[in-house]
Amino acid sequence: LPFLRYSLDVRQRLFGMRVGYDKLSEGDPILEIEALLADTCYNLKNYHEALTRYRDARAHHVSAFGAAHRNTLQVCLKTAGVLVALDRRSEARDLLSKQLSLARNEFGEEDAATIQIAKVLYLCLKSQSGSHPAGPDELREAKRLNVAFGPFR
Repeated sequence: LPFLRYSLDVRQRLFGMRVGYDKLSEGDPILEIEALLADTCYNLKNYHEALTRYRDARAHHVSAFGAAHRNTLQVCLKTAGVLVALDRRSEARDLLSKQLSLARNEFGEEDAATIQIAKVLYLCLKSQSGSHPAGPDELREAKRLNVAFGPFR
């Protein structure tokens, strides 16, 4: 973890600040290191740092590729996973709802990315654990998603 932090910091100083994230290309090491650092924090159950790192990665992916790019959507899914782990399901639901609209418009309802977002949103909506159990509206939306994109299990 310290090495990844150092690598990201050095890469940002050398390239990120000088070039700007909007000039980066897909597969650029700075974006990959940033995502790897966030994934590592998540895997170590350091959810607060993971959330910060995923949010940074999301902002940089949006700047580099746009909000509806597949890589950006993938980072959003991971951000939602951290929010769920932190018992912030309403934030995860809001994020996933927005991403589902983007994916539907960009890729269509039959696309794997759209279906994956719909499935995670379904599971998030249906969730009964934590301090924010799903209410009737969430359960109705979960059922609608299951019919439109599922069946999910």
